[in-house]
Amino acid sequence: MTKHTVVLLAMLAIAGTALAQTPPSPPPQGQAHREWKNSAEWHQKMEKWRMERLTVLLDLTPAQRQQMQSIFDDGHAKMKSAMQQVEQAMKQARAAHHAVRKETEQKLAAVLTPTQMRKLKLLMPEHGPAHFMMRRKGMGPIPPPPPRADPGAGADPQS
Repeated sequence: MTKHTVVLLAMLAIAGTALAQTPPSPPPQGQAHREWKNSAEWHQKMEKWRMERLTVLLDLTPAQRQQMQSIFDDGHAKMKSAMQQVEQAMKQARAAHHAVRKETEQKLAAVLTPTQMRKLKLLMPEHGPAHFMMRRKGMGPIPPPPPRADPGAGADPQS
């Protein structure tokens, strides 16, 4: 416990010293968020501002700054690759979801009359049967299950 306290106090002292130094300039101001959100120029400005800020706050040496920049760049590249994989997986999942929904609708159409299918589509317009059964929009509470035909069914024979 004391070790953590000493470390915390040391960090606070270092942070106080760093904050007493001249702060870096504020983050770059740009155009409206939608316009600069994906801009490479904006990302470069923000990255530069972050490194300037960390250099002051952490009192980094030029070597440390270079090493940190390299670590950040490596992490960014790995994250970008991971996010591209997630995007691809999401595209595949959406395609599979669409195929399953289409198959489900075809199977239901084989069982229900055209009028029943139209009614069903009105009841579950955007999410399909599973979502309809879980949410039951506007249908009130889920009714209790029907009574069993044989009251003794399911009773423990040993009792």
